Amino acid sequence: MKADLHAVGGGFRVTYKTVSESGNEKKHKTTLRDLPHVDFESIDPIRKFKGYKNQKHFPNWWWCTSTGRLVECESWLERDTAMVIDYLGNATGLLGQPFTLSWAEPNRRSGFASHTPDFQVVYDDGSVKIVDCKTSSAMNKEETLHKFEMTQEACDLVGWSYEVVHEVDPILLLNLQWLSGYRRPLHPTLEALVPRVIDVCAEPVMIVDVEQAAGSNTERVLWRPVLFHLMWHHVIETIVPLQQRNLSEQTVVRLAPDELDALGVA
Repeated sequence: MKADLHAVGGGFRVTYKTVSESGNEKKHKTTLRDLPHVDFESIDPIRKFKGYKNQKHFPNWWWCTSTGRLVECESWLERDTAMVIDYLGNATGLLGQPFTLSWAEPNRRSGFASHTPDFQVVYDDGSVKIVDCKTSSAMNKEETLHKFEMTQEACDLVGWSYEVVHEVDPILLLNLQWLSGYRRPLHPTLEALVPRVIDVCAEPVMIVDVEQAAGSNTERVLWRPVLFHLMWHHVIETIVPLQQRNLSEQTVVRLAPDELDALGVA
């Protein structure tokens, strides 16, 4: 039987942070049952990353095409995860370190324990997922597993999904790293080439032949970023899934089915 949110939500406490237009930071404490009512767009990462000598992880930023915002990542694994979420294209919100969840732990000296999830993802259908990133080799620590279990319980109570992700498939990672370099909005000169590139890809064709169709050497140089931009944004797709084979000039691509339908191509 599912627990009553109003009866047990108070067992979890949530801390999140907002930043005013003038730059003033403010931390807010609330109960778990009130968390879904917090305006996602008003939240700022609950903690800031610091750099120091001999640091084992690498704090960085990811510019998210699906939201148009920078996302804080605490490690390369988090960056890779943010990249995959961004590539899937159905996220309307992605925030790193969104809040800190705390709960009572009588056996601890402090009397409580806490955990800050790595990401909060809001999807275009209104659903929310909390994501934690952890390498496979680090999944044998009892304390870590307990925090993940408690986070899963909290997400169940508010009707959110929860996932712990590990290393991204190496082939998929290499392919997305390449395509992500072309993810930003196109320059108007390149934007004007989009219809021509789409027309060439209406039928399955190798990447090298797409470039050959451009004609002059100058235009071939311009067509390549357009093609990879459209592949990142799912307008053009590979015949073989990206996690199965490295991209090359011999990779066969085609217009995505939805785009074909829009053009009225059978």
